Amino acid sequence: MRYVDGIFVQTEKQSNMLKSLFQRKASILSNPITFWEAFKTEEYKDSLSRDYVLWIGRTEFNGKRPLRCLELARRLPHIKFLMLLNNSDNEMFEDILRNKTENITVIERISDNQMESIYQKAKAFISTSLFEGMPNAFLQAEVFEVPILSLDVAPDKMCSKWNAIFCANGSMDLLVSMLNKILVDKSLNKKYVENMIFFLKKNHNN
Repeated sequence: MRYVDGIFVQTEKQSNMLKSLFQRKASILSNPITFWEAFKTEEYKDSLSRDYVLWIGRTEFNGKRPLRCLELARRLPHIKFLMLLNNSDNEMFEDILRNKTENITVIERISDNQMESIYQKAKAFISTSLFEGMPNAFLQAEVFEVPILSLDVAPDKMCSKWNAIFCANGSMDLLVSMLNKILVDKSLNKKYVENMIFFLKKNHNN
């Protein structure tokens, strides 16, 4: 790390960590994403009218932490959840299938060309990750105007500076409360959608 000519990172936090750990400066190269309106077909619905709360990640204890999503769904039995769960730990995957509540649907594999439809039908996007750079899933959710609620992480000051996502700062009680609110409160829902679109266009518009 000390001997490379140049370093690129995704976020300001990563840049600060690099400077602290290795005394190296980095250039921030934000993930680009194309912002378009073409997905707003006649079938397009605002997020309050959609079908489920979406979670995407791998079977891992200390990264994406899918068991936190199971806990969230257990506390909100009236809300449907869809988990796109990459099976990187078969024991955990089987355990999730055995213990999930009836309001959770788990899909292990899905093709890239199906993702647009998945996001179009999502009421909200949930992150239970312990750490993140700038995940593409966040950017894709923003393009499709899906409010993002995070248990722990808010990369690029998306919460503190831009108010573009909701972060519960590690509190499951707060995440439960906010998810309940954002799915019924049209003005609150609209505020987060507008803020995240502004953040996206300002920082990641290709």
